[in-house]
This record gives sequence, C-alpha cells and structure tokens, in this order.
Amino acid sequence: MIVIDVLRTLITLLWLVILYVLSLILWPIGFIHQKINPVKAEIWQQKLVCTMLRTILFTCGVRVKYEGLENIPDSDEAFMIAGNHRSIFDIVLTYPIAPKRAAFVAKQGLEKVPLITRWMKRLKCLFIHNGDIKQELKTIINAIDLVKSGVSVCIYPEGRRHKGEDEIDVEPFKEGSFKIATKANARVIPIAISGAREIFEGYRFYPVIHGKKVTVKVGEPIDLKSLSAEQQKHPGEYVRGVVVGMLEEIHNS
Repeated sequence: MIVIDVLRTLITLLWLVILYVLSLILWPIGFIHQKINPVKAEIWQQKLVCTMLRTILFTCGVRVKYEGLENIPDSDEAFMIAGNHRSIFDIVLTYPIAPKRAAFVAKQGLEKVPLITRWMKRLKCLFIHNGDIKQELKTIINAIDLVKSGVSVCIYPEGRRHKGEDEIDVEPFKEGSFKIATKANARVIPIAISGAREIFEGYRFYPVIHGKKVTVKVGEPIDLKSLSAEQQKHPGEYVRGVVVGMLEEIHNS
C-alpha cells in the first residue's frame, strides 16, 4: 500500500504540473472570451475548472459518493452554500457540484499562489483574512454583492479546517458568515463532507495521498426567514445542527 500511495502522489504531482501548463495556454482564451461575453465566459471557465478538479480526484484515487444533488436547483437562483471543513480537498470535492455560477471564499494563503489566484479571481472567488476584522467584513460585503448579482457563494463557516479526530464534532459556525444569506435574501444550501481528511491530512507521519472513499451530502435549501425568531438570531448554530445531522446520517448508513 505504501508503494501505491507514493506512486499515486507522484502521478498527481505530475498531473498538477500538466494542468498548470494547460492553464497557461487557456488563460488568454478565457481573457478574450471574457471581453466578449463576461457571463458566458465565467460559466465556461467554471466548467473547465470543475473538469480539471475531477481529473485531480481521479489521479488521487478518490471515490466520491454524492448524495442529494437534486437539492441543488437548476435555476438562476443564487445561494449561500455552507459546509463543514476538514481538508484541503473540500473545495476540490464541492466545486464540481456547485451551481453554474459560483464562487468560493478561500483563506488568504491561496491568494499567494501564482496563476491559481488569477483563475480564482476570474471566477469571482474571495479571500478571507482570518483575524483581520476589517478585511473579514469587506469579504462578507463583497460576498453579499456577489449573491445579489446572481453568483452563489460557498463558504466554510467554521473559519478553518477542523483537525479533531471526530468529524461529527463540527466547530461552531461563525454567525457573521450568514450575513451573506440574510442581507442578500438568499437560501442556504447545507453540505456535509465525510472522509475528506483521510485523503491526506489524517496521516501526520505519512504525508502522501491516499485513495479513499468520500461522501458529500447536499441538504435541502434552508430559507432562514422561515425559522423561528430565536433561530433567526443564531442562523449559524441552526445550519451547523443540520450539517451535523447529515454527517450522522452518513455514518449510520
């Protein structure tokens, strides 16, 4: 198994280099397309990136079981997507099933990666500066504007990757994140990701990629306005409870 995992890791690294070169070739095409028709270019580029992410999951040997995809409406409605955060693979796992126009809120570290940050910004992704209240507020305001303009926003409200042994022990969701939904008058799509940490981060003394089975469960959209007055005061706590319930369902199935 060790040899297979090392080989899988080397193949994935090689494939990432190939994708990097390919993205350099496609970058000017996307630039020209964006000048002609920004919305269509955005949708095309998102499909392209989603295809690339699926190939990465394939080279990593990750077997993904998606549940509840019917809960993502095939419409122009924009949502806030909120899920638990356990792995660097979470975006790779969830972006391919996001609505046709969607942006992610990622940590500021990714903003320093050459070319990748350009693609992310072109796809309207935002970067959060944890600990910098002023920058966090600016990111939330930008996310609200995106949703109002018809672009769904995916965020991991825990604010960081949860490294505990029990994935059901989800950290508290930051209530400020849900201003995106309340201010933009958008529904929230909860997502539960199970098993992602076992792909890479779960092996401290064995830092290679492991081909694992992962389950991504999509819940029914939540209209925060339909919650009780008390629940509306703490929407993060409510949505966290929904995500935890979905994780328990995955573990019990």
